Amino acid sequence: MYPQHRNLLPILVSPLMAQYWFFDANKVIERNLLRHRLCTTHNKQEAMHLAAHFIASTPSRPRRSLPY
Repeated sequence: MYPQHRNLLPILVSPLMAQYWFFDANKVIERNLLRHRLCTTHNKQEAMHLAAHFIASTPSRPRRSLPY
């Protein structure tokens, strides 16, 4: 977790890093709600417009505090 040499900056490992780096990409793609809609776009501007409209029209889940 920490470097052996004192002249290096410490490397701090967050317990949340596992959530960031270790996931099943195929499952993420399968669950993506925009996947089928984005297939009809032809450029980044169309995709961004579609995504913004989707986000604005989709109700978000209520916020919950972290359990720790």
